[in-house]
Amino acid sequence: MKIKVSSIVKVVIGIFVFMHLGILLIPLSGTSMFSTSYITKDRMLLFLIMLLFCVFMGNLYGNKVSRKYIYFELSILTVCCIRGMVGAMNSNSRIIDSLSLIWPYLYPWLALPVLNLLCEEKYKIENLAKFIVISTTIDTLLKAFMSFYQSISGTILWSNLVHGEMGYRNGIYRINPSALSILVVPLSFWLISRVDKKREKVVYMIAMVVDVLYAYIVWQARSALLYKTIIIILMIFMYKTNDRKKIIKGFFLLIGIIIFVNLPIFADFVSSFSASDSTYGGSTTARLNAIAYFMGRYVQHPVLGIGCLQTIDRYAIGGGMLEDMGFLYGLVQLGIPMIIFYLVTFARGIYVSVKLKSKSNNDGVLCLALTVLFIMFGINMDTFYAFAIAVPFYLAFVEFLNWKEKYK
Repeated sequence: MKIKVSSIVKVVIGIFVFMHLGILLIPLSGTSMFSTSYITKDRMLLFLIMLLFCVFMGNLYGNKVSRKYIYFELSILTVCCIRGMVGAMNSNSRIIDSLSLIWPYLYPWLALPVLNLLCEEKYKIENLAKFIVISTTIDTLLKAFMSFYQSISGTILWSNLVHGEMGYRNGIYRINPSALSILVVPLSFWLISRVDKKREKVVYMIAMVVDVLYAYIVWQARSALLYKTIIIILMIFMYKTNDRKKIIKGFFLLIGIIIFVNLPIFADFVSSFSASDSTYGGSTTARLNAIAYFMGRYVQHPVLGIGCLQTIDRYAIGGGMLEDMGFLYGLVQLGIPMIIFYLVTFARGIYVSVKLKSKSNNDGVLCLALTVLFIMFGINMDTFYAFAIAVPFYLAFVEFLNWKEKYK
């Protein structure tokens, strides 16, 4: 039996994704390479080899597709990587240590083989979306189970699934979700509009519910819960339908929002953003202090930033971390090129979404939802610190849907 190159690339991409999820991390927890949730240097080198393989082999396809926008975005990130490496080397870091600091900015190269396989119909976009949604939902359920088990017994089942020490809040042990979780709600909603079987629709509805409940109960991230809720409302409102139905949906949606805003639970939610709040106020104060501290350092190098900082150097004097500054995380370290990347990428996402939506295409709703969600999360969580592996799939989805509408 002849094995196709495209099949090998798809398998490698699948393994690459699984190595970021509990599905594969749990069985490999006894190995030195996967004993922790942090990407160790040997694991990073393995990922780099896999990434290079996928980019090289995937480039055998896709001669018909225009990749100039992705190449432009990748060229900007290359400038960022060079700046980050130079900054890290100036602080007496070894090459391998410097590479580990810029590693998240190499993930977008995975968009090239994914886009090529999609355009050459070696990979159906629905199957890719299903793979991401189902595998990430299973990972979320595993982490939810581990959180409740830890909260009850005080024992962590799989320590290599816990990224960072989140501690307890409201009696629940908090665990960060997978970086791919940012894609679950938009892709699930889009799949519901694409499939005909009710059973499949129910599966994707459950995936959305699991994702939102995890943000509320386990992760306890106020902003994440708010952003995901807004995206669901946005996609419902923009879902392709006739004007009469849209008006009715909009009316009931507006009534629901008004009722929710007037509930005591919403008032408590809003007050939690205050620095004086006993439960959440500390994080708000720390974030404000980090912004003041690191922006003070950034103004000394306003064009190219201060370079990538080691973890120990990303703590602000007086409290707060560079990671809590959202898009400013990239600006402080990598300067204006990082902001240009975000502006180009998100402008492209909005342009494609408007272009597709003008043709009553629900693909436009997906592009807009993904773009808006990345922008909203970027307010307080840097895209490459929190969702690096999700970026190439976002880029590939946007470019493929645009190519499909243009050439097919």
